[in-house]
Amino acid sequence: MALAAQRKFNAIYLMSVYGDPARARRFKDGFARAGKRLDIGKSCVRFKSPDDLALDTIAETIADLSVEAFIVMYERSRSPTQKARTAWKTSGTASENRAAKAGASSARKPAIGAKATKSAKASRTTKGNNVEKTASGAKIAPPTSRVR
Repeated sequence: MALAAQRKFNAIYLMSVYGDPARARRFKDGFARAGKRLDIGKSCVRFKSPDDLALDTIAETIADLSVEAFIVMYERSRSPTQKARTAWKTSGTASENRAAKAGASSARKPAIGAKATKSAKASRTTKGNNVEKTASGAKIAPPTSRVR
């Protein structure tokens, strides 16, 4: 739970309502029973004054979720992202990295007006005889000192 003062409203952030559809339904029903207007985003409940809130419903929602249950819900929500990050760290090309980071199965198309990038094979380098060469044949000077 978190509180924030925005420019035109105050907000209370309840991730437990966002992460659990059953809890969200109970939360919305609690506001309806209290006769209060619910202005909610994904996890934020917007209000102008505390009188706009169904405080009993908010208290029940907060008390209903144990720390252990919140941690399980949080870890469950982060697991697909963690897989994408792991794939991003271990893949070989920039386009594969962008695709994994975005969670897509293929690389994004370049923006309108952007020049197309080299193919994945052309951007990789090969080592040989102390000179690195790109797939297009351009030579890259070796580093001047090495740390061992």
